[in-house]
Parts: sequence; structure tokens; C-alpha cells
Amino acid sequence: MLSICKELSEDTGRQEKKVDICGLHGGSAALFAARLQAVQERTLCCLLPSDDQLDTLAGDIRLFTDVPVLTYPAFEIAPYTRLAPDPTTVAARLATLYFLQEQSTPCIILTSVEAVLRRVLPRQVLSRSCELVMAGEDTDRDAMIASLIDAGYESTELVRQPGDLAVRGGIVDLFSPSSDPTAQGPLRLDFFGDTVESIRLFDPLSQRSEEELEEAVLLPASDILFPEAAAAAQWRQDLSAALEELAPAQKDSEAGRQISQQLRERIRFPGIEFFLPLMYQKPGPQSLFDYLPADSTCILYDPVSIARKTTLVQERIAANYEEAANDGPALPPRSLFINQEELEHCLGKRSRIDLCLYPDPDAPEPPILHRVGDHSLLRQEI
Repeated sequence: MLSICKELSEDTGRQEKKVDICGLHGGSAALFAARLQAVQERTLCCLLPSDDQLDTLAGDIRLFTDVPVLTYPAFEIAPYTRLAPDPTTVAARLATLYFLQEQSTPCIILTSVEAVLRRVLPRQVLSRSCELVMAGEDTDRDAMIASLIDAGYESTELVRQPGDLAVRGGIVDLFSPSSDPTAQGPLRLDFFGDTVESIRLFDPLSQRSEEELEEAVLLPASDILFPEAAAAAQWRQDLSAALEELAPAQKDSEAGRQISQQLRERIRFPGIEFFLPLMYQKPGPQSLFDYLPADSTCILYDPVSIARKTTLVQERIAANYEEAANDGPALPPRSLFINQEELEHCLGKRSRIDLCLYPDPDAPEPPILHRVGDHSLLRQEI
């Protein structure tokens, strides 16, 4: 397999080069991804049909590599549903985006069709919304707490899940998306006045402090970040102009007026994620591909299933949009999601390897066949 990876590393160095490989599945596919990344020494993005496969494949790949293996899952709520996504899912997505943007270390990213189709906050916004705190340094405690609440954190008595924030005198507990895959968990900041005396990881179950850190990066807890005060006036003007473009039945309905008022007053509500383009107009929303390094390689696990799932997801987006537009304001799918043509364009700009279950008879070049076995005989002997 190592020889195949070296050969592919040379072949996929050319732009718009797509290679098909048949015969890899299960652990062999994970080994292939790890070996290819080691040979190329650059970031690898693995696209799977479903979120259900992410954790299994991530665990398998970690057996064969020491580089960070990160997942970028989809929201578990259906498109245009007025529900809030799971904070753990939001944290995983933001942590992966931050790692891609700020770290020069190559990594392996695993994502799904539904996750990669959704547009996300611009790189510039994420970068300026992160805050570095260091033990022994002065930090305006009250200003930091205010900025955390603006970044989507919710005040609670105890910190249990990502996005929770608890303030008890000079102790500030918060559960930030982890900027470091090796140090994950909620943080406890111990202030003396405006001086951060210590930064510790702590157990959310026992609430006991554990490992001490020299510094920590506090990431936002939401994709939806309202503009800073200096840009608020211009943003409200742009917001009004964007809302005017909606159909009269949408913007003049009771739900439309309520959502418009909540946005202008910077109030979060369930389903606000589906108004993300109204938050970011200059620059506009981006996609996961905008965060990936330009020289990264994309591996598609079962491209036939990926194409089928892409069609199903887009059909569901269109149907849900029609239903949501009849009940109140809803932004068109093209502003919230990338379509199949955009997906193919983004994949075509990078080296691409398709792990196929069966050879494509219409492919311009024959696939690379690789035979692997399983542990059936060993299992019988045991």
C-alpha cells in the first residue's frame, strides 16, 4: 500500500487529477488515508456519505497515524427547522475550522455530504472572534465575559456542555470549543482582579480542576456572531436591505416582523442558524473548502453513494424551503448551501481520490485495483 501512496503522491500533484481505487474498505481504507497523508505531508480531507460513518473511520485512522484527526459533522436538525443545533456539534465544527485556519500542522479532516454543503461564517470573522488568555497576564474580566456572551455563550450555574459559562466571583468557568485536539474540556479561569492567576482544565461531572495550562484560546460558541458596535449601524442598514428582498408575504407576516425585530436587537432564537447570510454580507458566508489549504487532497469514500446522498439532501433542502417560506421568512437555499455544481467545482480544484466499491465502466482511465482480506479465518480459529 505504501508504494501505491507514493505513486499517487506523484500523480495527484497535477491539478484536476482524479484517481479511482477499488478494493479498499473498512480498516484498509483507514490505513490508506493515514499512509497517503504521511507520504504527502499535507492536509487530507475525507468526504463520506453520512455522519454515521465519521467516528468509526476517525477511530480507525487514529490507529495508524499521530497527526490530528478531526471530524466536521453536520447539524442534526433538518434544514429550515426552527430548532437549535446540539452545542457539541457546533463546537466540533468551529474547533475544526479554527484548527484549519490557525494551525500550519497537516491534519486529516473527516466530514459528510450534509456537513460540507452548509455555508459557514467567513474566515475573517472567526479569526477576530477568538481571544487568547494567558496565565499571569492582565485581562479585562468584565469585557471578556461580555464578549463571550456576544459569542454565543449561555450563562449557567454549572458548566456541563460546550457553550456554557458560569461566573462565581473571581472564578470563570466556560466550555469553549477546543483549539487544541490534545487538550479538550471545559476551562476554569481564576482571576485576581483583572489578572488571570491560573487556567485549568476541569471535569464537568465532578467539577474538579485537573491539568493546568499556560494559555488558552477562547473560541466562539456559535456560528452566528453579531457585528461589533462600531459596525452595528451599517449592519442594520444591510440587514434592512436584505429583508426587503424577501417576498412581501414573508417579511410582512407576524413571524417575519418578529424575526426582523429579534435580529435588529441582537437576540438569538432557535433556527437563527438559517439566517446566517444576514450576519455576514461583507464578506459573505464561505464553505469548508475555503478553510482547507489549497494543496490539500480530497478522498471520497464511495462516490456513488456520495452523489446519491447529495441529490437527496438538496431535494430535502428545496422541499423544506418551500414549506418554511409559506410559514414565514426563509432565505433561498443558494445563500445557505452550496449546490452540486459548486461541490464538484471545489473538489475539482484539488487532488481527488475516489475509493469506489465497483469499477466505473465509463471512467476515462481504469481504476487501481487493490485486493485486501479480512479476519474471517482468524476469527474461526479463535
